[in-house]
Amino acid sequence: MHARSCSGCLHVFRPILIIVLFMLFSAAALASAKDDYNDGVEFFKKGDYHLAIASFKSAEKKGMVSAALYYNLGSAYFKTEQYDASKKYFTRVKQYPDQRALAEFNLGMIAMEQNNNEDALAHFKYAEANSKDKKIVDASKQTIADLTGTPKRWSAFVLGNIGYDDNISVTPDNLALGVDDTFYNIYASADFVIHGKKQSGWLLDAAFFTVDYSDEDDFDQDFYTFGLRNEHQFSSWNTITQLKYGNSTFGGDDLQSFYKLDVLGARPLPGNAKIILQYRFDDFTSKNPIYDYLEGWRQRAQIRYSRNTTNSNQQIYYEGELNNRGELVAESYSYEYSPTRHTLGGKYTHKFSGNWYLTGDLAYRVSDFPASDTLDRDDNRWTLKVLLDYRIDPTLALKSNVTYIQNDSTVDIYTYDKTVITLGVSKLF
Repeated sequence: MHARSCSGCLHVFRPILIIVLFMLFSAAALASAKDDYNDGVEFFKKGDYHLAIASFKSAEKKGMVSAALYYNLGSAYFKTEQYDASKKYFTRVKQYPDQRALAEFNLGMIAMEQNNNEDALAHFKYAEANSKDKKIVDASKQTIADLTGTPKRWSAFVLGNIGYDDNISVTPDNLALGVDDTFYNIYASADFVIHGKKQSGWLLDAAFFTVDYSDEDDFDQDFYTFGLRNEHQFSSWNTITQLKYGNSTFGGDDLQSFYKLDVLGARPLPGNAKIILQYRFDDFTSKNPIYDYLEGWRQRAQIRYSRNTTNSNQQIYYEGELNNRGELVAESYSYEYSPTRHTLGGKYTHKFSGNWYLTGDLAYRVSDFPASDTLDRDDNRWTLKVLLDYRIDPTLALKSNVTYIQNDSTVDIYTYDKTVITLGVSKLF
């Protein structure tokens, strides 16, 4: 038998080969897209939202099409305040019937950020009527009430603690005069909007603090302040400016009055981070001759870097301080009480096990006091704080705090350490 000629077979096999190669390429591209998507999820969990966007966009370019991809892109763009891009992807999520209510809720959030309350109401009303998620329904109801009701013009905060201080008078370790005692303290503050909105207007505010020791009344303290606050957005900076007047007492006697100027600016950075700049000026007037050396002014400038992830917040900061105070006169020495100070610190907060938050705060401060004929004082101080909070809801929390301070000085009587322990509860109204 003679073999049949197949000169036309190539024309048959070529399209089949192209189809097979296309299928293999598509499978490889989709596998690569899945890898990019998974990378984006990990970046998002870490709070690296710009890197998450890059990974999700890469997955999209490689052919991935899914509600999850569009939802994550919308969420990442929202976190980076790119609201138009976020709106584009949540609008795509709307095309998936089982995800529409969730997409509508997020579109409502975007509309609020863009000051479009009419559109926001429409989105939240749809989410409330159609979502099967109770949290979404409840949040939609609350937001609708906030948007349609009279804006709340006031807020208040109260914190109450009981505690123990093992060295109230900061007496050196080598002296047997240290005083320890239990105490309670209360801090309360309130503000009222007099013009504009809370985040972009003028507010009156006031605060009060008291600490009362069980036995050592000579160390009881009180202060109150009241003043004016302005919150405003300048370009990409959120700013807060405050001017306050206050009075304080110590051991039941007048201590000093003071004026305070506080200017703060916060700017978002990539990776769900922000930079915070703060300047504070205090002017003190003595109301007790014993403490005249505290009279004068103090200036502090701080730069702080803060970064959030899904379950944590990290901060590092530096603060410089200048003083122009009076003269401290003791029996055997005297010197100008006007230290130059430098503080470097870090703070880490981690959310774990539901509503529990653990915070560690460590700071190191160097103080250089002007030298006199009789004394040259330089101090180095470590402060370690460990805080454990249980946040029952966004307005109510149980708090515990352990603070340890170690101060080393070239002048022995200013070398000391102390530990303060508190348990308390806070409430936001």
